[in-house]
This record gives sequence, structure tokens and C-alpha cells, in this order.
Amino acid sequence: NLAEFPNVGGSGWPASFAALTHYSGLFHGGVLEHICGRSFSAETFMTTAQFVAAVQGSQDACLDPALTMFNACPDEPGFDAANYQQMRHALAACLVVSDMAFAYCRNTEFQSDWDWYAEYDFALGNSTEARQTAAESGLIWRRDFENGIAIWWPRGVSGTINLGGTFYALQGNASGWLAPGQAVTSVTAPSARNGLILSRTPT
Repeated sequence: NLAEFPNVGGSGWPASFAALTHYSGLFHGGVLEHICGRSFSAETFMTTAQFVAAVQGSQDACLDPALTMFNACPDEPGFDAANYQQMRHALAACLVVSDMAFAYCRNTEFQSDWDWYAEYDFALGNSTEARQTAAESGLIWRRDFENGIAIWWPRGVSGTINLGGTFYALQGNASGWLAPGQAVTSVTAPSARNGLILSRTPT
């Protein structure tokens, strides 16, 4: 019932809010619509700490069981489906700091123009640790899953993270800075505001 699936984030979302508290305990889910990619998206006016608190607070405000959705889109203007940096940034943010479903679309109306990415074909598995509330190293965030890891470089953050083992770039890694199947023990983002999914086993 879409009437019971509210938009729990948006352009009027103050940076001081951890969640839209007037929704708390009323719905079995909600969508953080355009949380990344738009000129009014929360990431544009929140610090990383505020952004994480807002995402997690909104998820926690929903009744259990809940379906919550982290919605992002390619950066405006253009909404280019081939903006892999933005897609991976948004996907990694969702995976690292939330337990939400991920929705990524080009159309500003949210209902159409869905695209498919190599990351969607990889069975990452269940998380092996709780959603993260702090960066792991040098403001870079990481979360471990059964079959791989997700790494997130927030807005304004770049640099190298040591992985503590060998991991592998996904096959079909379109426009990625790693070659498909490449083995790595550390990774350096080519720019801030980025993300990466790696496999524990050769791909």
C-alpha cells in the first residue's frame, strides 16, 4: 500500500534532524528519495556524520518488520546512467551505513529509467557486521559481507585504504579504476565521493 510508504527524506530535511521523528513508529517502511545525486539531496548540506545519522535514524523510526529504501540518482544536470562514480558512491553508502534496499534511477520522477550495473550481478551475501557508524581509516568507510566488502569514500574524502587481505575487482567493472578480476590488498580512489565493491574470491 503506497499510502503507507512515506518519503522520509527530502529537500526540507534539516541537517540537525537525525530522522523525521513525526513518522516514528507509524509506518512499516519508507523511502529516502533522492538522498544522493540532486542539487537538494541531503549529502549536499549535511556533514558525513549528519548524513549517516539521518539515514540510520530514518531506518530505525520504522516499525518492524520494515521495508526501507535508499534512493539515489545520477548527478544532475544530465542524469547520465554511465556516471559509474556516482552509482558506486551511492551504492556503497547504502551498503556501509544502512540495511536498506537500494534503488537507483535516472528519471527524476523515480518510477522509470532503471539501469543495470555489474555490481547487481554479484552475490555480496549477508553482512557479517552491523551497519557502520564510523569510518575505518582516514575517513574512508568499510563494511564486510559474506562474499565481499563495500568501501565508501564520502563527499570530500579520497585516499587509500589497506584491506588486510586480498580481494578482487568484479567482472564487468565498467569504467572502474581496477581491471575486472584484479587482485588488490589496498585501494586508492581516483577521486573523492566514490565507492567500490570487492569480492573475497577471484571473479
